[in-house]
Amino acid sequence: MTPRFGGLTKALAVLFLVAGAGALSAGLSTGMPGDRPILLGLAVAFLAVGGALWMAYLWAWWAGVGVSALTVAVTLVTHLPKADAIVWSVALVLFFVSAVQGRSDRTRGPQPS
Repeated sequence: MTPRFGGLTKALAVLFLVAGAGALSAGLSTGMPGDRPILLGLAVAFLAVGGALWMAYLWAWWAGVGVSALTVAVTLVTHLPKADAIVWSVALVLFFVSAVQGRSDRTRGPQPS
């Protein structure tokens, strides 16, 4: 599957970059030493996926789908705040739309310039 890398994936990249910045900020300012490595690891992962989505790497698209789906599942199972599930569910919808757009681009073939 080849998604369309355009405005939707740029918006998803920004979402991952903001989540990464938030995890980085929390990791640097937390008073709980056990939480610091987890938060910093999440920050690195989210920032890497966000940056790679911005640069239109296919692996980042798949990583973003996986992280979004996992976040929704964990949020629903562990009874965390539902706002997290809503945000990442919207991200899943945007990933799906970009996949459909990419599929339709592929079936149409190259466009004349």
